[in-house]
Amino acid sequence: MTEHLKRLSAETALNNMMSGSHFSICAVRDAAKLLGVNPKGDAYDILHPLHCIDWDKMPAELRDAVPSLIEQCIGMTPSYVFRLGGRQQARHIVDITPAVEALPQPRGFLRLLGGRK
Repeated sequence: MTEHLKRLSAETALNNMMSGSHFSICAVRDAAKLLGVNPKGDAYDILHPLHCIDWDKMPAELRDAVPSLIEQCIGMTPSYVFRLGGRQQARHIVDITPAVEALPQPRGFLRLLGGRK
């Protein structure tokens, strides 16, 4: 459960950053740290100078590369469905959290008491 909550936290932070008006390397760095990943490397080096730069001030080629650069930094394959700030139409929602397995449903008398099986 803790691992799941860590992924949810990282996912939420990344989504908040991506839905805002600008890029934040802090969100990427903090998400990577939470997930136990060292974000250093070429992808991180490319992203770092973009800190606090508005999405609409970035060349489209660079802006479009941000999701895959983040993917390289956090070492996971997120699926994206969000738009980049302002009037842009190509936004993604980061989804790095695998589905949690459904808990077994209580049976018999325990079900009546609200207990687990």
